[in-house]
Amino acid sequence: MSKFVFVCYDHACGGESLALKVSQLPQCNTLKYEKFIKRTVVDDVFGKQLLMKTPTKPLQLLTNETDLFHVVPSHLPPETLQTLYPDSLYVVINFPKTYKEIHRLWLRKYRYFEMSVSETFMQRLGEYRDHNGDMTNATHIKQLAKPLKNIEIRCLAQNLQYTKQNCRKVFLKALQNKGMNYTTGKNIVACDFEQKDSNEFFNAISNLLKEHQ
Repeated sequence: MSKFVFVCYDHACGGESLALKVSQLPQCNTLKYEKFIKRTVVDDVFGKQLLMKTPTKPLQLLTNETDLFHVVPSHLPPETLQTLYPDSLYVVINFPKTYKEIHRLWLRKYRYFEMSVSETFMQRLGEYRDHNGDMTNATHIKQLAKPLKNIEIRCLAQNLQYTKQNCRKVFLKALQNKGMNYTTGKNIVACDFEQKDSNEFFNAISNLLKEHQ
């Protein structure tokens, strides 16, 4: 069995904070992380490749040389990862099903991601690339040298001025109203978005790791 735990979720569903919490269990290698206001940013063994809209490298098979699980947050669904990691463990936060919860997710995304600042140049460059920014535009790349909010980077990638109207335009254009929808089964524990912080869900994850340690 490959000792990886993939935490799969759609953007802004809180997967990185859950991955950090899971990694602090005794069966896992603890993830390094940074906090930006209420947003958690972890550093995983894939170099955050599985969180990129457009990964810079193809999905590759990594080996785990330790006796503990590596925890990896991922925007890729389990079936994609299972092509290389069929025996790994999967934790899934399902996308909200009601309009009330979807609207809550949109607000989370705007407050904690779009309005947060990408602290490093490589983070900003990655966001710019993920939003189809022109990587040959020297003027844009130069602008990425200074701290920018993610919504600013999105405007830059689409060659728009950073205005309230344009921020609203690019944010609304990118909103999603459906996503992952899984049920608990062999090697997988799933929960609804509104239950992601519940003790019941975390206990189910803990029990899954104990069964496979």
